[in-house]
Amino acid sequence: FSFISTTTLCPSASYQPPNGPCVDGVGTYQTSFSLPGAWAGRRTLLRFDGVDGAVTVWLNGREVGYSQDGKLPFEFDVTDACAAGEAGRHTLSVQVVRFSDASYLEDQDQWWLSGIHRDVVVYSKPRAAAIADFYATTSLVEGGGGDGGSGGG
Repeated sequence: FSFISTTTLCPSASYQPPNGPCVDGVGTYQTSFSLPGAWAGRRTLLRFDGVDGAVTVWLNGREVGYSQDGKLPFEFDVTDACAAGEAGRHTLSVQVVRFSDASYLEDQDQWWLSGIHRDVVVYSKPRAAAIADFYATTSLVEGGGGDGGSGGG
């Protein structure tokens, strides 16, 4: 490992937005797994609880996703890339590049230890009845007050 700690804006003087440094560390991970036959007909998801760096993920040689936000969990629906109960094992390959354009947004006084640093989980959900990518929109009420907009205390 090459340990880097920063209290400045960038860990490398050659690091000029939006380009990364001339030399960038890359970690490559590979493992295999089998899925239970009981998962047939269900959605299969792959969740990463934490990866520092820019991440590209392949399952059985097929690219299934990319992420750059290493401090938060992210997941990919890999149902089409692997069938539950399919004969044989599935091969998961992950490439982590230490620096990316997102490194400018994430820079702070920290250790730059790139790679997979939390759990990686494969799990199943029913095909029907799934909630994803939801949001709420709010509005301000003139006078504020927090009592439904009457403006009273």
